[in-house]
Amino acid sequence: MILLCRPLSVAFGLAIALSAAIYGYCPAAEEIKPTTGGVDFNGDPLPPGAIARMGTVRLRHNGMVNAVAFFPDGKTLASVGGDGYVRLWDADGRPLRQFRVDGYSSCLAVRPDARTLAVPTRDGCFVVLDADSGKERLRCGKAEDEAVIALAFSPDGKILASGARKGAIRLWDADSGNLMHSSDAHAFGVGGIAFSPDGKTMASASWDHTVRVWDIADRKERLRLEAFRQKPVRNKFYGGQAMCVAFAPDGKTLAVGTEGDFGEGTVRLFNAASGELVREFDGYDKERSVPSVAFSPDGRLLATGCGDTSIRLWDIASSKILHELGGNCAVLVCFSPDGKTLASGESWDRVRLWDVASGKEKPIAEGYDGRILSLVYSPDGRTLATNADDFRLWEARTGRPLRSWSAPTQGAFGGTFVCGSVRFLAGGREVVGVAKGKYLAVWEAATGRELRRYSPNEDSVEGFAVSPDGRIVAMKCADKGKTFVALWDIESNRETKRIPVGDLSGLQTDEQIAFAPDGRLLAAAVGRSIWLIDVVHGKALHECKGRTYDVTSVAFSPDGDLFASCEEDADEGSRVGDPILRLHFWDPATGDELFNIDGREGDFTSVVFSPDGRTIAAANQSGLIRLWEIATAQEILRFEPDAGGSGTIAFAPNGRTLASGHSNGTVLIWDLRPADAGKPDAAIDEKERERLWTALATDDAAAAYRAGWVLSDDPAATVAFLAKHLHPLSAHQIDRLITDLDADAFDRREAASAELARLGKQAGPALRKAAKEPASEEVRSRVQRLLDRLEMKPKDDPQRLRDLRAIGVLERIGTAAAQDVLKAMADGAAEAPLTVQAKKALERAAQRTAAAP
Repeated sequence: MILLCRPLSVAFGLAIALSAAIYGYCPAAEEIKPTTGGVDFNGDPLPPGAIARMGTVRLRHNGMVNAVAFFPDGKTLASVGGDGYVRLWDADGRPLRQFRVDGYSSCLAVRPDARTLAVPTRDGCFVVLDADSGKERLRCGKAEDEAVIALAFSPDGKILASGARKGAIRLWDADSGNLMHSSDAHAFGVGGIAFSPDGKTMASASWDHTVRVWDIADRKERLRLEAFRQKPVRNKFYGGQAMCVAFAPDGKTLAVGTEGDFGEGTVRLFNAASGELVREFDGYDKERSVPSVAFSPDGRLLATGCGDTSIRLWDIASSKILHELGGNCAVLVCFSPDGKTLASGESWDRVRLWDVASGKEKPIAEGYDGRILSLVYSPDGRTLATNADDFRLWEARTGRPLRSWSAPTQGAFGGTFVCGSVRFLAGGREVVGVAKGKYLAVWEAATGRELRRYSPNEDSVEGFAVSPDGRIVAMKCADKGKTFVALWDIESNRETKRIPVGDLSGLQTDEQIAFAPDGRLLAAAVGRSIWLIDVVHGKALHECKGRTYDVTSVAFSPDGDLFASCEEDADEGSRVGDPILRLHFWDPATGDELFNIDGREGDFTSVVFSPDGRTIAAANQSGLIRLWEIATAQEILRFEPDAGGSGTIAFAPNGRTLASGHSNGTVLIWDLRPADAGKPDAAIDEKERERLWTALATDDAAAAYRAGWVLSDDPAATVAFLAKHLHPLSAHQIDRLITDLDADAFDRREAASAELARLGKQAGPALRKAAKEPASEEVRSRVQRLLDRLEMKPKDDPQRLRDLRAIGVLERIGTAAAQDVLKAMADGAAEAPLTVQAKKALERAAQRTAAAP
C-alpha cells in the first residue's frame, strides 16, 4: 500500500476543521455515479444537462488535493481533495469513480488488497469505504480526537493506524473496526504515519518536533528522534514540526520531512534501528516546509515535495538532484508500484503524473491549470473564447480545442485581483483581452497574432466592455486608490474620455462594467455602488447605491429597458453574517430600483440576460447555476455541476445553450431544453398541443418553460396553431371596441369589455386616452375597471403571460413561417405590449441573421 497525506499546520488545519463544523461541506458518504448521458471531447462523462466540455476533468478536484495513493496493481490512483470527494482514476487519468465523503479529508489510505480505502470525516472519526461502490463498511474514531489527519494500513492489511490532531495514535482492527491500542505520547498533532515493510514497526511524525518508532507486537515506543538539530523555542503551533515520515523499502532507513519556520525545512534520513542521522539533503529554501517524502520501490530514489511548490527527485547514494519538476503548488508525491511514475498532488485542484526516468510530465488532456476568468461566444455562436492562464478558442458544439496563445495575466494569490476579460471584435475575426493586468491587446482570431494594444498607462485594468457597434472600448481602471472609466476609440487607438467613478474599494471582478444595447449608456460597479455613465458626453449620470455587500456583476437586458446587478445582501431575518443572493433590477433612465429576486443560495458572482431578454441566469462560487423567468421572477431551471465554482457564464447567441466557466479550469456547455421535456422528436397530437397551450398560462413558470420547449420541437404544426390563437388587433379595432362600451345593447357592452380585458395591455394606450375624454358614467366605470386590471403584474394576468410566452416560442422556432406570425403581431396597436415584443423578436432575428457566416 502506497499513500501520501497532506500535513496541515495547526492554525490552517484548525480553520478548515471549524469551517467543516460550521458549514458541513458534504453529506454522508455516497457514491456519485457518472451520468448516463453524453461524453466530452476526451470521452469522459458529462454531468446531467451538459452537452460539451472545454478542457478536462482528468486528475482534477474542485479544491486543493490533500492526499494521493496508488492501488497495489498500479492501474488505479486514488486522491482526496478539499472538495469533499474521493476520486479514482485510471493510469491515464480518466475518471473511474468518485465518492462524496462527510467532511474535509486531509489524508487517504488504500488497503493492500485494494478492496477498501479509508478517509477521515468531520466528526473526528474516519470511514472505511468499499473501493468499488463507495459504500461505508466501517466508521471508527473518537470525537475527542478533534480530527484524524493521518491514516495508514499495515502491509498485511490487518491493522489501520490513525493519527489525530490532538496527538493521539490509535490502532484499529481493519476488519471489525475494534480499537486495538491507543497512545497519547505525542503532545500535538500526528501528521504522518508509516509502517515498516515487514509490518513489525511503525513510525509517527508529530508537530511536537519528534518522530517516534513503535514496536507493533508489544505496542511500546522503541526509538525517539528529534526532527531538528536544535529545540525550537517558538509557540507550540508553529515551532518546528515533523511533517511526514516514510520507510525505505528495506526498512533500514527513515526519511523525515520538516517544517521550515526556523530555517530548518529539509529532509533528513535516519537509521531506523539506531536513530543515527545518516544524511541530510540540501538544496532547499530552508524557510520552506517539506510536507511529503516517498522512496521509489527499488530504494534508490527519494521524491520530495516542498512548500516552495517544487518536486525534487534525489539519487540517495550521491545526494544529488536528478530532476526538479514543475507544477503549481505541488507538495504531495507518491510513486507507482513499478517505480516508473510519480504522482503529485497540488494545492490548486489537480494531480499530475510524471515520468520518473525523464522527469517530464505525462500528457493527459488539453486544459487549463487555473480557474476560468472569462468566456464569450463568437457572434455566430460557433466558437467560444476563454481566458485563464492563456487565451484559447474552442469549437462550441464539441469542446474541441482550436488554438491558443499566451498573454499572462497578473497573479491571483492571496486574493489579488486578476482581470481576465475576453471579447470578440470585428464580427468574430478579432479577440480582445487584458494582458498582464496592464493593457488591452487585440489578437487575430485565426492565428493568435497580436495586432494592436490599448493602454491607459495607469496602475491596472480591472475590467472592460466593448460597445455594441465595436467602435469603443470602456476600461475600468485604478490609479492611486481612485477608480475611473476610460473610453478608448478603437479605430484611432486613443483615449477619448475619462470619467471618475469614486474611490477604489471592495471586490473587483471581470463583469463589473457593461454597455447598454444602444451604446449610449454604460454601467460600472465600484464597491457597493453602480455608476451609470453617459458615453456620448462622458459624464456620470446616476449612482445606484448597493446594499451591504459588493456588486459582483452588472448586465443590461437586450432591449435596454432594464439592467441587473448581482450582489450579496444581509437578510434582515437571517443570522448576522449570513449573506444571501439578490438580483436587483434597475431603471437605466432614472437609476431607481424596480424589483429584485431573492435567491438565498450563495454568493453569486455572475449575472447575464438571455438573448431574448425573457430569462436571467446567475452563477455562484459553489458551482450552482440558476435561471429565472423575469416576468414572474420564478426559477425555471438549474444546473449543479461537479466542477467547482462558476465564476462566469454566457448565453449562446441563439439562446439555446449556456456556457459556464469553473474553478477547475473547465467550461461546460448546458442544453437549456429541460431534461424532463421529453424527446425532441416526440409526436404531439392536437389534444397535447391544447394542453401545452394551457400550460403557457400557468403560474408555474418552470412548467410553462417546459411547455414552450415541447411546442418548439414541432415547429410547423406549432406555428400554424399559434397563428390561430394569437389575435393582434389594430388601433382602429381597439377604438371600435371602446366605442362599443357605450352601445345600447347590454350584451354588446359586455362583449366589448371582455375582449378589451383579454387584450390586456394591448388596449392600454387606447383605454388611457379614453379615460381623459368626456364619456357616459358607464363608459368611465368600465374603462377604469379595465385600467385597474392592467396594473396587475404579468404573473397575475394568465392571458398576457401566455401571449408573451408564445412570442418566445415563435422566436425560438425562428422559421420563415414563425416570422410571418411575428410580423402579423407586430402590425398590431403600436404601443401594445405584444406588438412591441413581436417587433423586438423580429429585430433580434435580423441581428442573428446578420451575424451568421
